Amino acid sequence: DRGFHAFNLGSGIGHSVLEIMDAARRLVYPNLEIIFENPREGDPSYVVADTKLAKNLLNWQHNISLDEMTISGWKAFQKNK
Repeated sequence: DRGFHAFNLGSGIGHSVLEIMDAARRLVYPNLEIIFENPREGDPSYVVADTKLAKNLLNWQHNISLDEMTISGWKAFQKNK
């Protein structure tokens, strides 16, 4: 099949904002302050990647943990800031 395809390369597993913030505080930024506020209008309450297309066409599957994603994202931020 030729042409353009957009692939969602998420894990297919949802993580809450608090889980992500806790990982960031635990792994890369111990003094991270979390401020709780009301959601913005229009913010979705839940978003999870549908990875079927990537798995079917690319034989690609997510294989890293939230901790690994957190550390990788932090390293990329530090390198490119």
